[in-house]
Amino acid sequence: MSLLVAEPRERAAAVSDLSFASIELLDGERFILAEGGIGRPFLVRLLLVNRGETPLRLWQPGTGEADACPAVLLADGDGEEIVLRVPPTLRVTGVPQATALEPGRLLRIDLDLLRLVGGGSPAPGGYRLRGLYESVIPRSMGVEGVWTGRLLSEPREIVIERP
Repeated sequence: MSLLVAEPRERAAAVSDLSFASIELLDGERFILAEGGIGRPFLVRLLLVNRGETPLRLWQPGTGEADACPAVLLADGDGEEIVLRVPPTLRVTGVPQATALEPGRLLRIDLDLLRLVGGGSPAPGGYRLRGLYESVIPRSMGVEGVWTGRLLSEPREIVIERP
């Protein structure tokens, strides 16, 4: 397999074309933990938009490569950050697949904060929540033209409370 690398000028243009349209807290800004950290869903919706004039290639939704891209950053009052991601899904065989995000179109990614927290839970208190979308392609994958970069949304304030 051959690997084609985009020219730096093309790569910079692609990075600036993908951006956060918004981040929505579908269950409000106050979250009450249940015993053991398992409670009701706490949904965060990330909306990405292609602000460019040409389609952007992104990982095909529902694949391990796509599932690894979105995350939520929680920063406490001291600025210490917790990165919450979807548990990785391993691709058993085949070449990773990409799809096109057309100009002006949105990509909606819904994340359940509880599912991202996993077995542990953040301590009760105030947090600054930011959406994160990042895609890094190892050279060994042999994939060309898929968007790479790191995006952060504007912060949103949330409160996590004890039951």
